[in-house]
This record gives sequence, structure tokens and C-alpha cells, in this order.
Amino acid sequence: MLVAACVSVLASAQAPRTERIPGGEVRLEWPVLGGEPRFRQTHVLGPARLVMQATGLGEFSLHARGREILKDEEGFGGFAGVYPAGDRTFVLLTVASGGQVCPAKFRILEMGASGTAISPLFGSCSPNPRVAVAEDGRLRVQIPAWQRQPAQTVSFGDGALRQGR
Repeated sequence: MLVAACVSVLASAQAPRTERIPGGEVRLEWPVLGGEPRFRQTHVLGPARLVMQATGLGEFSLHARGREILKDEEGFGGFAGVYPAGDRTFVLLTVASGGQVCPAKFRILEMGASGTAISPLFGSCSPNPRVAVAEDGRLRVQIPAWQRQPAQTVSFGDGALRQGR
């Protein structure tokens, strides 16, 4: 998973590379910012450019179409998949603490002609979601149970997160 690459690799020793994710590719880089190497991921989605950048130890920001969507989000972020749905595209984002107790929570970025929306944080901590675009055009994410956390199913569309659908 991309988050593991961020946590487990010495940043200054890495050359840029590209990794495949469901629905696309992500470019991984470790530029020096403010005298320190910082992990950055870039995904080009048609005319839109999505950039996820480490802003500090255990924090990241997300920019989409040149606009800041998330600032100083706690955890390590990663692109987990891209899912086109008619006139809009959903991007599943992983947010992890880097630990084994809760390796992954998620957010969904929705991009369309009418604008951009981001879901609240959700998940059972399992890093293995099943994702599909539902018949109603919403992104449906099923997350298995993890340790003592129950399984969770959510759907996201038109800027609204719904539980259990």
C-alpha cells in the first residue's frame, strides 16, 4: 500500500517512481522542502492534478485543481483508487496512523463539473476495502471488521456520506 511506502522507506534515499492503483497511476517523489525531504504523491486525472504532500511528521495536505482541499490532516495519506462515475470521478484516499492498531481510515474525494467535495473520515481500521460505483452513481465502500471494530459500509455522492448503504 502507498502509505506503507511513506512510512517504511528512508525518504532521502528514494528516486521518483510510479505505482499503479485501481483506475490509474501515482507518481511518488521525495522533494526537499524547507531543508527536509517530504513525501509527495501526484495523480493526474484528465485536466486535474491531485497532489498529496507530507507537511510535517504524521501530517499531510491535499490539493486538487490547484486548490487546497485538506490542510495538515493527521496521519499519512495515500491514493487508494480512482473510480469514474458518469460526469464525475471519485478518488478513494487512505489515511493511516502508520501503526498496526488502526492501519487505515478513508476519505473520498468527489470531483465533477459542479465542483469538488470531500467526505469525512470513515472506516473500521481495516486496510482492505471493497469499492464499486453503485447503480445510483454513488461510490460504495465496504470495509471488513478489524480487531474489535465492526465492518462498515458507506456510500458517497453529491457531497454526502451515507452509512450502511
